[in-house]
Amino acid sequence: METFKIVVKETLSRTIVVKANNISKAFERVNQLYKTEKIVLDYNDHCNTEIDIKDLNAFTNNDSFSNFVLKTAEEMIANFSVEKLAKIGFGKLNDTILKFSKGKKQ
Repeated sequence: METFKIVVKETLSRTIVVKANNISKAFERVNQLYKTEKIVLDYNDHCNTEIDIKDLNAFTNNDSFSNFVLKTAEEMIANFSVEKLAKIGFGKLNDTILKFSKGKKQ
């Protein structure tokens, strides 16, 4: 019998409306509220559950599988929103804005 690693991931999410002079200040304010536990997410904030395999180690050396993934990704990427591409490229939208702003200043 084989052993498999399966991941169960629950996502909690809440939108916080905050007034600030700019996006960086707004982000800092919400980050501080979260760090000081003024914002605490709970079961009411549940928005998603994913159940998936832990990794693709069994397939990573399979050229046919790798080519399948790359071809499918190339076909899909043309339909992605700028927001989704920013998250893929930078991890978080805030990081995208910060790196874009730094690039404009140089």
